[in-house]
Formats: sequence, C-alpha cells, structure tokens
Amino acid sequence: MKRLQKILLGVTLMAGVCACGETTRLEELKQVVDEVKAEGKAYTEEEWAEANAKFAQVLDSLENLKDLSADELKEMARLQAEYAKAAFDSNARKVMEQMKEAGVDVGSFLQGVSEGLGEAADSSENAD
Repeated sequence: MKRLQKILLGVTLMAGVCACGETTRLEELKQVVDEVKAEGKAYTEEEWAEANAKFAQVLDSLENLKDLSADELKEMARLQAEYAKAAFDSNARKVMEQMKEAGVDVGSFLQGVSEGLGEAADSSENAD
C-alpha cells in the first residue's frame, strides 16, 4: 500500500512540475511584455535592441509548441501582439517628435497616412 502511495505521490509531483514549466515559460513572456509596456516609452535604441533580443530569446525557448495547449498558444499570440503594439507605440512617438524637430508638417503626414490606410482598406475590399 505504501508503495502505491509513493507512486501516486511521484506521479502527482511530476505532473505538477510539468504544468509549472509551461506556465513559467508563458509567465516569463508575460513579464517581458509587461516590462516593455510599462517602460518602453523611455527606452533608447540600445534598450529596445536588448528588449527585442530578450523577447526573441523567450519565444525561442518555447520551441516545442506541441507541449502547449490551445489556450496557451492563444495567450502566446496575444502577448506577441501586445509586445508589437507597445514597440510600435513607443517608436511612433519618437518618429513624430523627430519630425516636429525637423520642421515637418505632422498634420499633413498624418493625413497622408490616414488616406493611405483608407486606400489600402478599399483595395483589399475590392480584392474579395
């Protein structure tokens, strides 16, 4: 009987360790994303390079996606989108500031972007 209890305890512990490993990998990705969202606006180019390298490293550590559940894969995709948004928001602000400093009419630029996006949306609708 004690042998059966030990086996069951061992199996339970192994299952817990395996589950924690996957959660930890996603948690590490979430931590990187949260850090970039909180501090990315103040990052220098060098800090962005470091953040991008760390983000890529964490993603690479998730190499065996077959081990992850569908919910975990969805969470990974959501975190990747959040990271991309944070990076874009931060860098877009810097570009806008540089354009203002250079004397570029930001209003015309934004109007051009808006019109360009509208044309792209129209052309994709016509392609269907």
